[in-house]
Amino acid sequence: MNSNLQHSIFIERCFKIAKNAKWNTLSNPKVGSVLVYNNKIVSEGFHHSFGGPHAEVECLDNPNLSKEIIEKSTLYVSLEPCSNFGKTPPCANKIIESGIKKVVIGSLDPNPKVNGKGVELLKNKGLEVINLNLIELQNEINLPFIVNQVYGRPYFIGKYSISNNNKMGSEEQKDKITPIELDALFHDIRSGVDGVLIGKNTWRIDKPQLNNRFTFTENQPDVIVLDSMLQNSYENLDIQLNRQIFILNNVKSETYKNIHYVKLDTQNISELIRFFNSKGMTKILIEGGSKILSFFSNHNYIDELFINKNLKLKIPNGIEATIMNFTFFNKLNSKVFNGIQIKHYQKLINY
Repeated sequence: MNSNLQHSIFIERCFKIAKNAKWNTLSNPKVGSVLVYNNKIVSEGFHHSFGGPHAEVECLDNPNLSKEIIEKSTLYVSLEPCSNFGKTPPCANKIIESGIKKVVIGSLDPNPKVNGKGVELLKNKGLEVINLNLIELQNEINLPFIVNQVYGRPYFIGKYSISNNNKMGSEEQKDKITPIELDALFHDIRSGVDGVLIGKNTWRIDKPQLNNRFTFTENQPDVIVLDSMLQNSYENLDIQLNRQIFILNNVKSETYKNIHYVKLDTQNISELIRFFNSKGMTKILIEGGSKILSFFSNHNYIDELFINKNLKLKIPNGIEATIMNFTFFNKLNSKVFNGIQIKHYQKLINY
């Protein structure tokens, strides 16, 4: 088999199985690994969940593998093996101890603590390492992790729905623009983010639950509301006590049960980012309203965007659709589902 074709087949398998982790790796990257002996995959592994064994360890700890087979095999990993101690020991050390002589990676790790150091450690121990530099594939499955590491801020997902005449809803009443079947997709996204961010008007008009009701995971995001002058009342919220509610405002700092009023400059993007980082938030879903989406878009802080357009619905005298800056997006997917046009935009980040 041609070596380039071989590398392509086996590394793509690594990326494919890495996706099995879904949202379970939390702030960690999704990584897949395969062990190849005589041009055949003899073992596979992926990083199942945050704090659990990494893909390389899952792959190499297969009880059906003999030391002889491992030493004569090539290890493929979608992302550079880590060289630092975190929740688990360094994977580079595990690879060296296994006796493997050749490793093929999808790309370097954007984490400054690792970036190139894992490859360097392996090479210093006499291993052959090939970096395929598949940045686009890495972006497809690990864009949140890349944003966290490269920019030192949370990954922001924007989402809004509009009518066929480009209205986001009526001025003072809640409009159901998309069907419940589509809600399941975004509830799945909610299950994998740390917080859902909305503005004061969205809270007042829609009274949204902002939780995950359609997937089997128990993960529920915290709630973040931007209400600069505290124009809404939040004292009688009927919301799960295991979730935190952060009311970001310019007036006061105060805590009542799980409701946290946080005083900061709500128009200062740097202050907002510092707050999110202080709470360990790595992924945030922005569900409205129009001004908040535009605010983050104008700062180039929307990393992924969903626009759902109901092709059969018209809303007279409604709220105009958000004005977004699309120049920063490199990738667009578009499809129609039950009369809803779904446009999905993503960035491509080189590192």
